[in-house]
Amino acid sequence: MGLTSSDSWGILNRNLFFVRSAVKSSEVKTSDKLDIYDPQTRQLLLECREPELGFITKAARFIGGRHDHGTKFDFIARQPGEGKPVLRVSRGNVSLSFGGCPIRLVNEDQEALGTLKKKTFTLGKKFEFSGERGLGKLLLEIKSNFLGNTIQWLLNGRVIGTLSKKATSHEDYFREGKFDYSYSIAAEVAPNDVLRQILVAFAIAQHRVEA
Repeated sequence: MGLTSSDSWGILNRNLFFVRSAVKSSEVKTSDKLDIYDPQTRQLLLECREPELGFITKAARFIGGRHDHGTKFDFIARQPGEGKPVLRVSRGNVSLSFGGCPIRLVNEDQEALGTLKKKTFTLGKKFEFSGERGLGKLLLEIKSNFLGNTIQWLLNGRVIGTLSKKATSHEDYFREGKFDYSYSIAAEVAPNDVLRQILVAFAIAQHRVEA
């Protein structure tokens, strides 16, 4: 059954997502494909694809390894079946930039939300969000555990998002669905807040951001 509302916030205001790659084992990989599910309803919420990648980037994705490291990405997350766009997350080629390449966020109405840029010369890993249209600035800190299978996003020292390679709830569905990771947003993050768009953007592109 499809979504009963076209409102993107009906998706973004949820607090738990299961994510898995949608690239088939028999498929030549020239782009990333992710599907995001609601573990409670087992409903497909978002299909994240990169339909506008150029030939050079596609070739780098196919070759993989160091050729793919730091390449551009351009995810369009939309409701299933070519439905309404919810979020766009993109970044240029890191090797062609000086001082870091910003991640750009665009909302469902194709309006720029702002950029995320990695802070340099700081303790730990931090990203600064610079918003458009009066959205202001936020500084997010990213921490991972020793094994790297849990990553946390913090704002003002408080955990607001967590990525885990295992599930702490709905474990049977996580295992049966062969999901790659779960992503949770703290309930204290207000509904319809740009912070939710930022956190879902990290949930989509985290493997590219970390690369």
